[in-house]
Amino acid sequence: MVGRLPLRRPRRQGWGRRHVLAAAGSALVLRAGLSFPVEPLGGNVEGTVKCAVDAAMLGGVAALLLMTAHRLRRQEPSAC
Repeated sequence: MVGRLPLRRPRRQGWGRRHVLAAAGSALVLRAGLSFPVEPLGGNVEGTVKCAVDAAMLGGVAALLLMTAHRLRRQEPSAC
């Protein structure tokens, strides 16, 4: 039931691209944030390397979301 909600909600009245970005972006940020406490499957990975890769992934997700939000803001008609 909950898995179908993001597929049905954007078709309803009042949902725009920014709402879809917020829903998808929250899933990406959650996934990137959960990479910090999870141990890698390979086993023998140094802690500093793991943290650096996790931070880079979180930074990449944040940059992608900010660029997309900026692009959507430029495409929307001005309210003034």
